[in-house]
Amino acid sequence: MRLKNEFRKETVIQKSRFIACATVAKSEEEAKAYIDYIRDEFRDATHVCTAYIVGENNAYQKSNDNHEPAGTAGIPILEAIRLSPMK
Repeated sequence: MRLKNEFRKETVIQKSRFIACATVAKSEEEAKAYIDYIRDEFRDATHVCTAYIVGENNAYQKSNDNHEPAGTAGIPILEAIRLSPMK
C-alpha cells in the first residue's frame, strides 16, 4: 500500500538496499503513525532510520538512527529535510 502524497526512492549500494520514504505530516502523531506504517511494511528491514520536522516554525525536530552508529543516519536524514522545500 502507498499513501497518496508519498514519495519513495530506492537505491542499492554495495549489495545493501536503501529505500527513502517521505510524506508530509502536520503533527507529531501523524509523523509517528507514518513511521509505524513504514516499519510494518518493511518489518524485515535491518534498520528503519527516521527523522521528522513538525510544528509551527518547524519547532519540533526528531531523528532516530535505529541502532546504526550514532549520528550516521537520523541526523543526515533530518538535515536533508531541513534543506528541502518539502518542510
